[in-house]
Amino acid sequence: MDFPDLSGYGLESHIYSAARLVVLWFSKVDRQLELWRQIQVTLVNARLSMANVEIVGGFPTLKSCRASKKPIPGTYRTELLICFDKGELAFECEAITFTELSRKIRFLPEQ
Repeated sequence: MDFPDLSGYGLESHIYSAARLVVLWFSKVDRQLELWRQIQVTLVNARLSMANVEIVGGFPTLKSCRASKKPIPGTYRTELLICFDKGELAFECEAITFTELSRKIRFLPEQ
């Protein structure tokens, strides 16, 4: 499965969840290109399978994020594993979709 490269991205502090649909947002600012980039990851028919992370004022620094297929009798499910400097989150789902957004930004001079 092709998963977007999330190097330099951070997991935003809000996670949307309703009717077994989970939406995660990863974002970063590229100062050199003056771009704000966001990748929206939507997990279909999802459930949180593991949470071993301390969240204090936001998620810790993101180390890696990968998706893999897990065999389950009669079918396969996808596992999304999000690794932080201190801990991990894992979700199981039937499908994953991605949307990448970018917006040109302008930095104001420091005063």
